[in-house]
Amino acid sequence: MNSFETPILFLVFNRPEETERVLEAIKKVAPKYLYIAADGPRENRDGEIELCEKVRSIVSNIDWACEVKTLFRDKNVGCKKAVSEAINWFFENVDQGIILEDDCLPDSSFFPYCEQLLEKYKNDESIISIGGINLGYTFNGIHSYAFSRFMNMWGWATWRRSAKLVDYDMGKWENKRFKNLFLHRKLQDNLFLLDYNWIKFWKNYFNLTLSGKMDTWDYQWIFTQLFLNKKSIFPARNLIKNIGFSDTATHTFNPNHPITRLNLESINFPLIEPVYKGHDEVYERNFIKKIWFRYNKETLYKIVRSNFLNQPLVFKTIQQFKK
Repeated sequence: MNSFETPILFLVFNRPEETERVLEAIKKVAPKYLYIAADGPRENRDGEIELCEKVRSIVSNIDWACEVKTLFRDKNVGCKKAVSEAINWFFENVDQGIILEDDCLPDSSFFPYCEQLLEKYKNDESIISIGGINLGYTFNGIHSYAFSRFMNMWGWATWRRSAKLVDYDMGKWENKRFKNLFLHRKLQDNLFLLDYNWIKFWKNYFNLTLSGKMDTWDYQWIFTQLFLNKKSIFPARNLIKNIGFSDTATHTFNPNHPITRLNLESINFPLIEPVYKGHDEVYERNFIKKIWFRYNKETLYKIVRSNFLNQPLVFKTIQQFKK
């Protein structure tokens, strides 16, 4: 078995079945460097201690030649802190690498796809990340990947230089807020003018993230990309299947969501570079109108309804997104 040189960060928690499936996919490429991070069990959650212990037992069974580093927490610190600190820990040790959560099942071609593009664009600071998801978008051309202003972190890769840009406390959003980020710089951007709800949506999400009412880490990356006007890469084929949609998930609740029906595909090599280096507006319109906005609308409604229903301001937000 040939050893895969690009380091991988594997983020796990309390889902043994999903963890085992993703670990099996990782095992097929036998990475030389594997970093594993796990948050601790939450208090007063029946059976979670046992589930977390089972997950850690699974990821401790590495049967190939591999340098393994672990960041296992005894107590639960929440999604934002657990993942953001794991990413920072990872990039304290490596310059570039792949990040997989326990519900992101990769095709085997995902790994060389990331490895090649990490190397190709490592000095291109206009690129913030490399994603593995294609949300049902068919390319008009033969190129292997394209660029977007919207990241997806369901199986992705990035560099230390990008990780250093992210402020998980959202200080720039607190200072700039809605006006300067979207209206001042983006009014001439026809993409945003297509759907004003897209702007309102991100305003609410960034506000919830800033206030701590939404315990997450990924919207800070999306804000950083938008604020700094950077691009991410997405593939011509869907290289990741999210297997975590369920009522027990942190954010991906609806098991019947269209994303769950996306097929896991392979990408061909050698990779063909796109001629056009700007963002793919057709993809972004599809991203907003057909899939991503619907998913996040459902997610926001369920999160704020379950946690903040008695707060008048948030109740108003619920009613707005319920329409």
